[in-house]
Amino acid sequence: ADDVVRRLKKQMKEHSDRLEFERASMVRDQVTALERTVERQMLSTTRKEDLDVFGIAREEDRACVQVFFVRGTQMIGRDHFVVEGTKDETDEAVLSSFLKQYYEGAQYIPRLVVVPTKPDEQEQLEEMLSQRREAIVEIRVPQRGVKIQLLKMARENAVEALQMLTVRWLADISKTEAALEQLREELSLPGIPRRIECYDNSNIQGSN
Repeated sequence: ADDVVRRLKKQMKEHSDRLEFERASMVRDQVTALERTVERQMLSTTRKEDLDVFGIAREEDRACVQVFFVRGTQMIGRDHFVVEGTKDETDEAVLSSFLKQYYEGAQYIPRLVVVPTKPDEQEQLEEMLSQRREAIVEIRVPQRGVKIQLLKMARENAVEALQMLTVRWLADISKTEAALEQLREELSLPGIPRRIECYDNSNIQGSN
């Protein structure tokens, strides 16, 4: 499965480099399906757990945080979030700020929160989470075992999520530029329009 995922990721990059963004998105969906299957298989052989796993990836002025939800021996879900304006922040600061906001609105808080680096104000965070859970909550940077593997997968997923956001952004730009070029040709404009103004003329009642 790992070899297949690597080949698909290579194909996705090749499509992206050739500006074939739609094909890149289709390959990305295949990669996601395979990775989820592998993750579930891996977790099905481990002991029962109650934890959230966070991975973080950075790119220019934004960060992507991926979270895995592990309950019992299964990963029951996942999600990712994009945080803007992180260029001048450390990973520790970004993670601390994100965890505060995330768990303020979370419906469930697990016994263990697995993170790639010690967040700023870790003790205060643990105290806040413990009060909300009404039981002790630990924030831990793992050193070995399956949690390291989960952390690695969460990080890889965060990196890929950022890459796909870039692909989609480029695809949107490509479609917009193609549409503007078509508009230029249809209206015989000297160049691509950079500003388009619209006026509601529904009330002139045929006077023009």
